[in-house]
Amino acid sequence: MPKMNNKEAFKALLMRELILDPVLVEEFNLQEVLEDDERDLSVSSVLSALDRGESVRDLGLEKSLKKVLKRKTLSAFSRDMAKKLESADKDTKAYEMYCQVAVCDGVARAPARAAKSLEEAASIQGGWARHHHLMGLIQGVRDNLDDAQQNLQTAMENEPFYNGKVRVRQALQYCEEAGATA
Repeated sequence: MPKMNNKEAFKALLMRELILDPVLVEEFNLQEVLEDDERDLSVSSVLSALDRGESVRDLGLEKSLKKVLKRKTLSAFSRDMAKKLESADKDTKAYEMYCQVAVCDGVARAPARAAKSLEEAASIQGGWARHHHLMGLIQGVRDNLDDAQQNLQTAMENEPFYNGKVRVRQALQYCEEAGATA
């Protein structure tokens, strides 16, 4: 397997964030979409392949991702998520929604929209790690490695969970290998 370039590596990390979010997997019927693909993939097999260092392109997921995004537009997804905000902890739900929309926009190759969603998330919970982590991945896809590294370092400082730290550390490693100087 050839080594991924930086852009492919960060795309794979964004795809992994989508797959790790059970709300997004359910919302976009991701398991069903992958099973319908010619390769008959599963969410867990894609996650394992991404963890082994395979790229989204190597996995042939471009076509499947288009299916996912055609099934339900991101604006419809955003409206559905907004309805869920009627719970007791609106700030936390809004933060999660903006981060989830950003993951979808990042996978859909709409980094400007993803960045806007992450700015909204930051305005709600600026000290939390998730939006910094995702912004680091978006900046990595855009090949802004110094900005990516800064966001990922902030995410690492604020990330309270072991598994989150592992994912952030991997993204930081891509930045360092690519020569980021932040």
